[in-house]
Amino acid sequence: MQHYGPFVENAERILLSSEQKFRHYILCLDITDFRSFNHFYGFEAGSNFLLEIQEYLENLSQILLVRRFYSDCFLCLASSPAGLGDKELLAECRKYFSAFLTSRQEAYPACTLKIACGVCTVEKKSPRSSISSSLADAIDGANAARKESKKRGSHSPVLFDQDMSVRLSAQYAQEHANALALHENRFCFYLQPKVSLTTGKIVGAEALARQKSPDGKIIPPDIFLPLMEANGSVVELDRMICAQVCAFLSQRLKNHLPAVPTSVNLSRIHIQNPSSADRFHGIAEHYGIPPRLLEFELTETILLQEFSGAKQLIDRLRALGHPVSIDDFGSGYAGMNIWQELTFDILKLDKNFLSQDPERSLRNEILIPHLIQIGRRLHTRILCEGVEDLSQCLYLKKLGCFLAQGYYFSPPVPPDIFYTYYENHSKLIPCGAYPKD
Repeated sequence: MQHYGPFVENAERILLSSEQKFRHYILCLDITDFRSFNHFYGFEAGSNFLLEIQEYLENLSQILLVRRFYSDCFLCLASSPAGLGDKELLAECRKYFSAFLTSRQEAYPACTLKIACGVCTVEKKSPRSSISSSLADAIDGANAARKESKKRGSHSPVLFDQDMSVRLSAQYAQEHANALALHENRFCFYLQPKVSLTTGKIVGAEALARQKSPDGKIIPPDIFLPLMEANGSVVELDRMICAQVCAFLSQRLKNHLPAVPTSVNLSRIHIQNPSSADRFHGIAEHYGIPPRLLEFELTETILLQEFSGAKQLIDRLRALGHPVSIDDFGSGYAGMNIWQELTFDILKLDKNFLSQDPERSLRNEILIPHLIQIGRRLHTRILCEGVEDLSQCLYLKKLGCFLAQGYYFSPPVPPDIFYTYYENHSKLIPCGAYPKD
Protein backbone atom coordinates (compact mmCIF):
# COMPACT_ATOMS: atom_id res chain seq x y z
CA MET A 1 0.00 0.00 0.00
CA GLN A 2 1.27 3.45 -0.88
CA HIS A 3 0.40 7.08 -0.05
CA TYR A 4 -1.33 6.42 3.27
CA GLY A 5 0.54 9.16 5.13
CA PRO A 6 -2.50 11.47 5.62
CA PHE A 7 -4.59 8.51 6.78
CA VAL A 8 -1.96 7.57 9.38
CA GLU A 9 -1.70 11.18 10.61
CA ASN A 10 -5.47 11.48 11.11
CA ALA A 11 -5.71 7.99 12.64
CA GLU A 12 -2.88 8.81 15.05
CA ARG A 13 -4.74 11.88 16.32
CA ILE A 14 -7.87 9.78 16.85
CA LEU A 15 -6.00 7.08 18.75
CA LEU A 16 -4.19 9.58 20.98
CA SER A 17 -7.53 10.94 22.13
CA SER A 18 -9.26 7.55 22.37
CA GLU A 19 -10.09 5.73 25.58
CA GLN A 20 -8.28 2.49 26.46
CA LYS A 21 -11.51 0.49 26.71
CA PHE A 22 -11.75 0.23 22.91
CA ARG A 23 -10.06 -2.21 20.55
CA HIS A 24 -8.94 -0.45 17.37
CA TYR A 25 -8.38 -2.15 14.05
CA ILE A 26 -7.82 -1.42 10.39
CA LEU A 27 -10.12 -2.57 7.62
CA CYS A 28 -8.76 -2.83 4.08
CA LEU A 29 -11.40 -3.65 1.49
CA ASP A 30 -12.18 -3.61 -2.19
CA ILE A 31 -14.97 -4.70 -4.53
CA THR A 32 -14.40 -8.08 -6.14
CA ASP A 33 -14.20 -7.86 -9.95
CA PHE A 34 -15.15 -4.19 -10.00
CA ARG A 35 -13.88 -4.01 -13.58
CA SER A 36 -16.88 -6.06 -14.68
CA PHE A 37 -19.19 -3.63 -12.87
CA ASN A 38 -17.64 -0.69 -14.73
CA HIS A 39 -17.82 -2.55 -18.01
CA PHE A 40 -21.51 -3.34 -17.60
CA TYR A 41 -22.86 -0.18 -15.96
CA GLY A 42 -20.24 2.38 -17.03
CA PHE A 43 -17.62 4.37 -15.16
CA GLU A 44 -20.05 7.05 -13.97
CA ALA A 45 -22.19 4.41 -12.24
CA GLY A 46 -19.01 2.86 -10.85
CA SER A 47 -17.88 6.20 -9.39
CA ASN A 48 -21.30 6.75 -7.85
CA PHE A 49 -21.24 3.26 -6.34
CA LEU A 50 -17.89 3.94 -4.70
CA LEU A 51 -19.22 7.20 -3.27
CA GLU A 52 -22.17 5.26 -1.85
CA ILE A 53 -19.79 2.84 -0.14
CA GLN A 54 -17.74 5.65 1.34
CA GLU A 55 -20.83 7.46 2.62
CA TYR A 56 -22.19 4.24 4.12
CA LEU A 57 -18.92 3.51 5.92
CA GLU A 58 -18.63 7.05 7.23
CA ASN A 59 -22.12 6.77 8.78
CA LEU A 60 -21.34 3.59 10.74
CA SER A 61 -20.77 4.37 14.41
CA GLN A 62 -17.88 1.88 14.66
CA ILE A 63 -15.97 3.47 11.76
CA LEU A 64 -13.79 6.36 12.94
CA LEU A 65 -12.00 7.19 9.69
CA VAL A 66 -12.42 6.27 6.00
CA ARG A 67 -10.11 6.93 3.08
CA ARG A 68 -10.31 5.71 -0.50
CA PHE A 69 -6.81 5.13 -1.86
CA TYR A 70 -7.06 4.01 -5.44
CA SER A 71 -9.69 2.54 -7.70
CA ASP A 72 -12.07 0.59 -5.45
CA CYS A 73 -9.77 0.12 -2.43
CA PHE A 74 -10.67 1.64 0.96
CA LEU A 75 -8.96 1.88 4.34
CA CYS A 76 -10.93 2.33 7.57
CA LEU A 77 -10.00 2.81 11.19
CA ALA A 78 -12.66 1.18 13.37
CA SER A 79 -13.24 0.49 17.04
CA SER A 80 -15.09 -2.07 19.17
CA PRO A 81 -15.23 -2.85 22.91
CA ALA A 82 -11.84 -4.04 24.16
CA GLY A 83 -13.17 -7.41 25.28
CA LEU A 84 -14.52 -8.35 21.86
CA GLY A 85 -13.01 -11.65 20.63
CA ASP A 86 -11.72 -12.34 17.13
CA LYS A 87 -14.79 -14.30 16.00
CA GLU A 88 -17.13 -11.60 17.26
CA LEU A 89 -14.97 -8.96 15.58
CA LEU A 90 -15.16 -10.70 12.20
CA ALA A 91 -18.92 -11.20 12.62
CA GLU A 92 -19.28 -7.49 13.29
CA CYS A 93 -17.24 -6.64 10.17
CA ARG A 94 -19.33 -9.05 8.11
CA LYS A 95 -22.45 -7.32 9.36
CA TYR A 96 -21.10 -3.95 8.15
CA PHE A 97 -21.27 -5.01 4.54
CA SER A 98 -24.07 -7.55 4.21
CA ALA A 99 -26.95 -5.09 4.60
CA PHE A 100 -25.34 -2.60 2.22
CA LEU A 101 -24.59 -5.18 -0.48
CA THR A 102 -28.07 -6.68 -0.24
CA SER A 103 -29.69 -3.30 -0.79
CA ARG A 104 -27.42 -2.37 -3.68
CA GLN A 105 -27.78 -5.75 -5.37
CA GLU A 106 -31.33 -4.78 -6.25
CA ALA A 107 -30.08 -1.64 -8.00
CA TYR A 108 -27.35 -3.52 -9.90
CA PRO A 109 -28.81 -6.98 -10.63
CA ALA A 110 -26.47 -7.76 -13.54
CA CYS A 111 -23.39 -8.07 -11.29
CA THR A 112 -22.73 -10.11 -8.18
CA LEU A 113 -21.53 -7.59 -5.61
CA LYS A 114 -18.97 -8.94 -3.16
CA ILE A 115 -16.39 -7.32 -0.93
CA ALA A 116 -12.95 -8.70 -0.05
CA CYS A 117 -11.97 -7.42 3.38
CA GLY A 118 -8.89 -7.77 5.57
CA VAL A 119 -8.84 -6.92 9.27
CA CYS A 120 -5.84 -6.22 11.50
CA THR A 121 -5.75 -5.05 15.10
CA VAL A 122 -3.68 -1.96 15.86
CA GLU A 123 -1.22 -3.07 18.51
CA LYS A 124 1.45 -1.04 20.26
CA LYS A 125 4.30 -3.54 20.37
CA SER A 126 6.40 -1.79 23.02
CA PRO A 127 6.28 1.38 25.11
CA ARG A 128 8.88 2.94 22.83
CA SER A 129 7.15 2.11 19.55
CA SER A 130 5.20 4.93 17.92
CA ILE A 131 1.50 4.85 17.11
CA SER A 132 2.28 5.68 13.46
CA SER A 133 4.53 2.62 13.26
CA SER A 134 1.79 0.42 14.73
CA LEU A 135 -0.72 1.87 12.26
CA ALA A 136 1.59 1.26 9.30
CA ASP A 137 2.04 -2.37 10.40
CA ALA A 138 -1.72 -2.76 10.81
CA ILE A 139 -2.36 -1.34 7.33
CA ASP A 140 0.12 -3.79 5.80
CA GLY A 141 -1.48 -6.62 7.77
CA ALA A 142 -5.01 -5.66 6.74
CA ASN A 143 -3.93 -5.42 3.11
CA ALA A 144 -2.34 -8.89 3.28
CA ALA A 145 -5.53 -10.24 4.86
CA ARG A 146 -7.60 -8.58 2.10
CA LYS A 147 -5.58 -10.42 -0.53
CA GLU A 148 -6.09 -13.65 1.41
CA SER A 149 -9.85 -12.99 1.50
CA LYS A 150 -9.86 -12.51 -2.26
CA LYS A 151 -7.72 -15.62 -2.80
CA ARG A 152 -10.02 -17.80 -0.68
CA GLY A 153 -13.02 -16.60 -2.64
CA SER A 154 -15.13 -16.79 0.52
CA HIS A 155 -15.78 -13.04 0.53
CA SER A 156 -15.85 -13.11 4.31
CA PRO A 157 -13.57 -10.79 6.29
CA VAL A 158 -10.18 -12.34 7.09
CA LEU A 159 -8.23 -11.49 10.24
CA PHE A 160 -4.48 -11.00 9.95
CA ASP A 161 -2.86 -13.74 12.05
CA GLN A 162 0.57 -15.09 12.95
CA ASP A 163 0.83 -17.31 9.86
CA MET A 164 0.17 -14.33 7.63
CA SER A 165 2.70 -12.33 9.62
CA VAL A 166 5.39 -14.93 8.93
CA ARG A 167 4.50 -14.95 5.22
CA LEU A 168 4.51 -11.16 5.07
CA SER A 169 7.96 -11.01 6.70
CA ALA A 170 9.23 -13.53 4.16
CA GLN A 171 7.68 -11.47 1.38
CA TYR A 172 9.42 -8.29 2.55
CA ALA A 173 12.72 -10.17 2.78
CA GLN A 174 12.35 -11.49 -0.76
CA GLU A 175 11.33 -8.09 -2.11
CA HIS A 176 14.50 -6.64 -0.57
CA ALA A 177 16.54 -9.49 -2.08
CA ASN A 178 14.97 -8.85 -5.49
CA ALA A 179 15.76 -5.13 -5.37
CA LEU A 180 19.33 -5.84 -4.31
CA ALA A 181 19.74 -8.45 -7.07
CA LEU A 182 18.58 -5.91 -9.67
CA HIS A 183 20.98 -3.31 -8.31
CA GLU A 184 23.88 -5.77 -8.28
CA ASN A 185 22.99 -7.31 -11.65
CA ARG A 186 22.52 -10.77 -10.12
CA PHE A 187 19.90 -11.94 -12.59
CA CYS A 188 20.76 -14.20 -15.48
CA PHE A 189 18.96 -16.31 -18.04
CA TYR A 190 18.81 -20.02 -18.75
CA LEU A 191 17.78 -21.52 -22.08
CA GLN A 192 15.32 -24.34 -22.69
CA PRO A 193 15.34 -25.90 -26.17
CA LYS A 194 12.49 -25.98 -28.65
CA VAL A 195 12.79 -29.22 -30.60
CA SER A 196 11.61 -30.48 -33.97
CA LEU A 197 9.80 -33.78 -33.54
CA THR A 198 10.57 -34.57 -37.16
CA THR A 199 14.37 -34.41 -36.88
CA GLY A 200 14.98 -34.36 -33.12
CA LYS A 201 17.11 -31.25 -33.55
CA ILE A 202 16.99 -28.00 -31.59
CA VAL A 203 15.32 -25.27 -33.63
CA GLY A 204 14.98 -22.53 -31.01
CA ALA A 205 15.16 -21.63 -27.34
CA GLU A 206 13.22 -19.87 -24.63
CA ALA A 207 15.13 -17.60 -22.25
CA LEU A 208 13.98 -17.95 -18.64
CA ALA A 209 15.06 -15.61 -15.85
CA ARG A 210 16.99 -16.86 -12.83
CA GLN A 211 18.24 -15.00 -9.77
CA LYS A 212 21.68 -15.62 -8.28
CA SER A 213 21.99 -15.31 -4.53
CA PRO A 214 25.13 -13.64 -3.11
CA ASP A 215 26.60 -17.10 -2.43
CA GLY A 216 26.03 -18.17 -6.04
CA LYS A 217 22.93 -20.34 -5.60
CA ILE A 218 20.37 -20.20 -8.39
CA ILE A 219 16.87 -19.11 -7.32
CA PRO A 220 13.94 -20.26 -9.50
CA PRO A 221 11.40 -17.74 -10.84
CA ASP A 222 8.45 -18.88 -8.74
CA ILE A 223 10.30 -17.40 -5.72
CA PHE A 224 10.95 -13.90 -7.10
CA LEU A 225 8.77 -13.35 -10.18
CA PRO A 226 5.26 -12.99 -8.62
CA LEU A 227 6.52 -10.31 -6.23
CA MET A 228 8.31 -8.44 -9.03
CA GLU A 229 5.18 -8.54 -11.16
CA ALA A 230 3.15 -7.21 -8.22
CA ASN A 231 5.42 -4.24 -7.47
CA GLY A 232 6.34 -3.42 -11.08
CA SER A 233 10.08 -4.16 -10.86
CA VAL A 234 9.54 -6.89 -13.47
CA VAL A 235 9.81 -4.12 -16.09
CA GLU A 236 13.48 -3.65 -15.26
CA LEU A 237 13.97 -7.42 -15.04
CA ASP A 238 12.48 -8.07 -18.50
CA ARG A 239 14.68 -5.41 -20.06
CA MET A 240 17.73 -6.79 -18.27
CA ILE A 241 17.08 -10.33 -19.51
CA CYS A 242 16.42 -9.10 -23.04
CA ALA A 243 19.70 -7.17 -23.04
CA GLN A 244 21.60 -10.20 -21.71
CA VAL A 245 20.11 -12.44 -24.40
CA CYS A 246 20.97 -9.94 -27.12
CA ALA A 247 24.53 -9.51 -25.81
CA PHE A 248 25.00 -13.28 -25.78
CA LEU A 249 23.62 -13.75 -29.30
CA SER A 250 25.71 -10.82 -30.54
CA GLN A 251 28.90 -12.43 -29.23
CA ARG A 252 28.09 -15.69 -30.98
CA LEU A 253 27.36 -13.93 -34.27
CA LYS A 254 30.61 -11.95 -34.03
CA ASN A 255 32.50 -15.21 -33.50
CA HIS A 256 30.71 -16.80 -36.49
CA LEU A 257 29.00 -19.33 -34.23
CA PRO A 258 25.46 -20.61 -34.76
CA ALA A 259 22.65 -18.79 -32.94
CA VAL A 260 19.06 -20.06 -32.75
CA PRO A 261 15.95 -17.86 -32.53
CA THR A 262 15.47 -17.10 -28.84
CA SER A 263 12.27 -15.97 -27.16
CA VAL A 264 11.98 -13.75 -24.10
CA ASN A 265 8.87 -13.34 -21.97
CA LEU A 266 6.99 -10.07 -21.65
CA SER A 267 5.04 -9.32 -18.49
CA ARG A 268 1.60 -7.78 -18.47
CA ILE A 269 2.81 -4.37 -17.32
CA HIS A 270 4.58 -3.73 -20.66
CA ILE A 271 1.20 -3.65 -22.39
CA GLN A 272 0.36 -0.46 -20.52
CA ASN A 273 3.31 1.37 -22.13
CA PRO A 274 2.78 2.14 -25.85
CA SER A 275 6.54 2.46 -26.40
CA SER A 276 7.39 -1.04 -25.04
CA ALA A 277 7.75 -2.69 -28.47
CA ASP A 278 10.10 0.01 -29.76
CA ARG A 279 12.12 -0.08 -26.56
CA PHE A 280 12.75 -3.84 -26.83
CA HIS A 281 13.48 -3.49 -30.54
CA GLY A 282 15.98 -0.78 -29.64
CA ILE A 283 17.82 -3.24 -27.38
CA ALA A 284 18.08 -5.70 -30.27
CA GLU A 285 19.32 -2.96 -32.61
CA HIS A 286 21.93 -1.83 -30.07
CA TYR A 287 23.48 -5.31 -30.11
CA GLY A 288 23.03 -5.81 -33.86
CA ILE A 289 20.58 -8.70 -33.50
CA PRO A 290 18.40 -9.43 -36.54
CA PRO A 291 14.74 -9.17 -35.42
CA ARG A 292 14.01 -12.72 -36.58
CA LEU A 293 16.40 -14.05 -33.89
CA LEU A 294 14.62 -12.29 -31.02
CA GLU A 295 11.11 -13.57 -30.34
CA PHE A 296 8.65 -12.40 -27.70
CA GLU A 297 6.18 -14.46 -25.69
CA LEU A 298 2.94 -13.31 -24.09
CA THR A 299 0.72 -15.63 -22.08
CA GLU A 300 -2.90 -16.36 -22.84
CA THR A 301 -3.73 -14.91 -19.40
CA ILE A 302 -2.33 -11.52 -20.45
CA LEU A 303 -4.53 -11.57 -23.55
CA LEU A 304 -7.59 -12.22 -21.41
CA GLN A 305 -6.73 -9.35 -19.07
CA GLU A 306 -5.48 -6.74 -21.54
CA PHE A 307 -6.64 -7.82 -24.99
CA SER A 308 -6.66 -4.42 -26.72
CA GLY A 309 -3.25 -3.39 -25.40
CA ALA A 310 -1.80 -6.83 -26.13
CA LYS A 311 -2.98 -6.61 -29.73
CA GLN A 312 -1.26 -3.25 -30.20
CA LEU A 313 1.97 -4.60 -28.70
CA ILE A 314 1.91 -7.75 -30.83
CA ASP A 315 1.16 -5.85 -34.03
CA ARG A 316 4.00 -3.41 -33.38
CA LEU A 317 6.54 -6.11 -32.53
CA ARG A 318 5.69 -8.02 -35.71
CA ALA A 319 5.86 -4.83 -37.78
CA LEU A 320 9.41 -4.40 -36.45
CA GLY A 321 10.25 -7.94 -37.61
CA HIS A 322 10.06 -9.85 -34.30
CA PRO A 323 8.16 -13.15 -34.18
CA VAL A 324 5.54 -13.38 -31.41
CA SER A 325 4.37 -16.46 -29.50
CA ILE A 326 1.18 -16.92 -27.50
CA ASP A 327 2.20 -18.95 -24.44
CA ASP A 328 0.15 -21.33 -22.26
CA PHE A 329 -2.73 -21.60 -24.74
CA GLY A 330 -5.44 -23.71 -23.15
CA SER A 331 -4.68 -22.65 -19.58
CA GLY A 332 -7.38 -19.96 -19.79
CA TYR A 333 -10.45 -19.39 -21.90
CA ALA A 334 -9.29 -17.22 -24.79
CA GLY A 335 -10.51 -19.81 -27.31
CA MET A 336 -10.96 -18.97 -30.96
CA ASN A 337 -11.10 -15.24 -30.23
CA ILE A 338 -7.32 -14.93 -30.47
CA TRP A 339 -7.37 -16.38 -33.99
CA GLN A 340 -10.04 -13.91 -35.06
CA GLU A 341 -8.43 -10.80 -33.59
CA LEU A 342 -4.68 -11.43 -33.49
CA THR A 343 -1.90 -12.23 -35.93
CA PHE A 344 1.00 -14.09 -34.36
CA ASP A 345 3.67 -16.61 -35.34
CA ILE A 346 3.64 -19.45 -32.80
CA LEU A 347 0.91 -20.88 -30.59
CA LYS A 348 2.31 -22.74 -27.58
CA LEU A 349 -0.11 -25.36 -26.29
CA ASP A 350 -0.28 -25.68 -22.52
CA LYS A 351 0.83 -28.99 -21.00
CA ASN A 352 -2.84 -29.71 -20.23
CA PHE A 353 -3.07 -30.91 -23.83
CA LEU A 354 -0.91 -33.86 -22.73
CA SER A 355 -3.27 -34.84 -19.93
CA GLN A 356 -3.48 -38.56 -19.13
CA ASP A 357 -7.15 -38.22 -18.21
CA PRO A 358 -9.00 -40.51 -20.69
CA GLU A 359 -11.86 -38.09 -21.40
CA ARG A 360 -9.58 -35.10 -21.85
CA SER A 361 -7.13 -37.14 -23.93
CA LEU A 362 -9.95 -38.12 -26.30
CA ARG A 363 -10.94 -34.49 -26.70
CA ASN A 364 -7.34 -33.44 -27.27
CA GLU A 365 -7.04 -35.96 -30.10
CA ILE A 366 -9.86 -34.03 -31.76
CA LEU A 367 -8.72 -30.53 -30.83
CA ILE A 368 -4.98 -30.67 -31.57
CA PRO A 369 -5.26 -31.65 -35.28
CA HIS A 370 -7.84 -28.91 -35.80
CA LEU A 371 -5.62 -26.32 -34.09
CA ILE A 372 -2.72 -27.42 -36.28
CA GLN A 373 -4.87 -27.22 -39.41
CA ILE A 374 -6.03 -23.71 -38.50
CA GLY A 375 -2.45 -22.73 -37.70
CA ARG A 376 -1.19 -23.90 -41.08
CA ARG A 377 -3.86 -21.97 -42.95
CA LEU A 378 -3.04 -18.86 -40.91
CA HIS A 379 0.74 -19.42 -41.22
CA THR A 380 1.07 -20.05 -37.47
CA ARG A 381 3.25 -22.82 -36.05
CA ILE A 382 2.03 -24.98 -33.15
CA LEU A 383 4.37 -26.01 -30.32
CA CYS A 384 3.42 -28.16 -27.33
CA GLU A 385 4.98 -27.45 -23.93
CA GLY A 386 5.54 -29.72 -20.97
CA VAL A 387 6.72 -32.80 -22.86
CA GLU A 388 8.15 -35.24 -20.33
CA ASP A 389 8.54 -38.61 -22.07
CA LEU A 390 8.89 -40.35 -25.44
CA SER A 391 5.27 -41.51 -25.53
CA GLN A 392 4.15 -37.88 -25.49
CA CYS A 393 6.50 -37.08 -28.37
CA LEU A 394 5.06 -39.92 -30.45
CA TYR A 395 1.52 -38.93 -29.47
CA LEU A 396 2.07 -35.34 -30.65
CA LYS A 397 3.73 -36.46 -33.84
CA LYS A 398 0.81 -38.77 -34.60
CA LEU A 399 -1.54 -35.79 -34.24
CA GLY A 400 0.58 -33.63 -36.54
CA CYS A 401 2.31 -31.42 -33.96
CA PHE A 402 6.02 -31.31 -34.84
CA LEU A 403 7.41 -28.76 -32.35
CA ALA A 404 7.83 -29.45 -28.64
CA GLN A 405 9.46 -28.18 -25.47
CA GLY A 406 9.87 -29.80 -22.08
CA TYR A 407 12.02 -31.62 -19.56
CA TYR A 408 12.17 -34.74 -21.73
CA PHE A 409 14.66 -32.89 -23.89
CA SER A 410 16.25 -30.65 -21.28
CA PRO A 411 15.42 -28.44 -18.31
CA PRO A 412 16.42 -24.79 -18.66
CA VAL A 413 20.23 -24.69 -18.59
CA PRO A 414 22.96 -22.01 -18.73
CA PRO A 415 23.51 -20.67 -22.29
CA ASP A 416 26.95 -22.26 -22.72
CA ILE A 417 25.60 -25.69 -21.79
CA PHE A 418 22.65 -25.19 -24.13
CA TYR A 419 24.95 -24.55 -27.10
CA THR A 420 27.08 -27.53 -26.19
CA TYR A 421 23.88 -29.56 -26.51
CA TYR A 422 23.05 -27.76 -29.73
CA GLU A 423 26.40 -28.52 -31.32
CA ASN A 424 26.23 -32.19 -30.26
CA HIS A 425 22.52 -32.92 -30.05
CA SER A 426 23.05 -36.65 -29.51
CA LYS A 427 23.73 -35.75 -25.88
CA LEU A 428 20.32 -34.16 -25.64
CA ILE A 429 18.02 -36.19 -27.87
CA PRO A 430 17.76 -39.96 -27.30
CA CYS A 431 18.79 -41.98 -30.32
CA GLY A 432 15.93 -43.61 -32.20
CA ALA A 433 13.30 -41.46 -30.51
CA TYR A 434 11.91 -40.21 -33.78
CA PRO A 435 10.85 -42.85 -36.32
CA LYS A 436 11.13 -41.75 -39.91
CA ASP A 437 7.92 -40.73 -41.64
